[in-house]
Amino acid sequence: MSETHNRAMLVILATALAVATSYLFFPGLMSFDSIFQYRQVIGDLPVRNYHPPVMVYAWQLGHHLFGPGSMLVFHQMMYWCAIAVIAVCVRESLWGRSLVVVILGLLPPLWIHSATVWNDVGVMCAFLLAVACTLLLKRTGARWVFIVGLLALCYGLAAKRTALLAAIPLFYILCDAYFNSGGRRGHWSNTAMLASMLLLSGLLAGLMMSSIGVEKYTKWPTIAVWDLTAVSIAEQKVLIPTNILFDKDEPEAATLARMEAAFDPEVNGTLGDIGNFFPEPEHLREEFNAWLALPLDYPVSYFKHRARVFARLLGLGPNKVRMAFEDRIIANDFGLQLLNKDSKALGTAFEWVALSTHTLIYRPWFYLVILVVTLILASYRLWRNNTFCSRFLVCMGFSGLLYVSPLFIVAPATDFRYTLWMVACSAIMLCVILRSPANKPH
Repeated sequence: MSETHNRAMLVILATALAVATSYLFFPGLMSFDSIFQYRQVIGDLPVRNYHPPVMVYAWQLGHHLFGPGSMLVFHQMMYWCAIAVIAVCVRESLWGRSLVVVILGLLPPLWIHSATVWNDVGVMCAFLLAVACTLLLKRTGARWVFIVGLLALCYGLAAKRTALLAAIPLFYILCDAYFNSGGRRGHWSNTAMLASMLLLSGLLAGLMMSSIGVEKYTKWPTIAVWDLTAVSIAEQKVLIPTNILFDKDEPEAATLARMEAAFDPEVNGTLGDIGNFFPEPEHLREEFNAWLALPLDYPVSYFKHRARVFARLLGLGPNKVRMAFEDRIIANDFGLQLLNKDSKALGTAFEWVALSTHTLIYRPWFYLVILVVTLILASYRLWRNNTFCSRFLVCMGFSGLLYVSPLFIVAPATDFRYTLWMVACSAIMLCVILRSPANKPH
């Protein structure tokens, strides 16, 4: 079978899976956050930076074609295109490539989330496309592939600014592939310089898209109230500044009792009646200083709380993974509901994914172990023999680690979706390690 026919069959397979997924879950699984953004898409609310404006703009662009399902279709296009390109780059035979598309693309945590309208999914799909472009660029050296990869990274950054650290290794390896392919042989210093310039440009573009002409909100106070409440309960003293509390005149004992009743160690949203998640600007510094003082003044209570959050985020502990996946469109005023909500196929899909939540497939710590072990081996190989494959694996490993590590401090809940990119990184690294010898990217 010719290479052209091989690739055509793979495109048909990936397209069929993309269409099937889009149809099955149309217009996309949506939580409260998703509906909140949709209200901005249709003009029911002004565009706000509390959720990424770039997703609102992308949703609006396709709304006249696919209605409320345009964001689902956009993410599915990126997701399955990336999966197909990765398959082409790591395997040689049609059978091997098809297996990669099916196994990687239908990996339950990645697949079900790809059909959910969340910014974490936007980051995963965009970064997957950037990684696919990196591998394809190394094979072809085509400049347009480099541009697509760069745009994908910029979209991912704009969708989640806290993904900046994870994007740095991806920018670097994309530039490495560009400089060392297509007859271009650049020096490492040139590659690093261009990567820095592109990183800065992408960051500025993301920040501009998140700041121009939108209502501005600060997100960290929701995490601050959660941390301050956890430590207040542990220390039996109210540490939330008075100006942030809703009931400023309430006795301390009563406030502590309400904190204990409302506090959930796995999510911050239950504390909306305790402290103001959106305080007045003049009170932000007072709250920030109180939050910043926690690890200094109460290190045991603070780090015990954050360690518990991070452990649950990684799936450690006896309880089920929190928010393993969204299985509906929440009740809303716009008549949005799943097109196939009563179909047997949709029910079967949810049952299949639900079964996987009880296995290692749905344990973030399992992927973290794979990532760390692979990163150590790749680093050793890089030290012994400086090849693109080793550099690629090291960059992927660091990207996954840099995506999940800040969550120890800033995770607002223990939802599985916050680890999505780390899971994807581990899966891709395994695909590259198990690549066909003929597809070895020297």
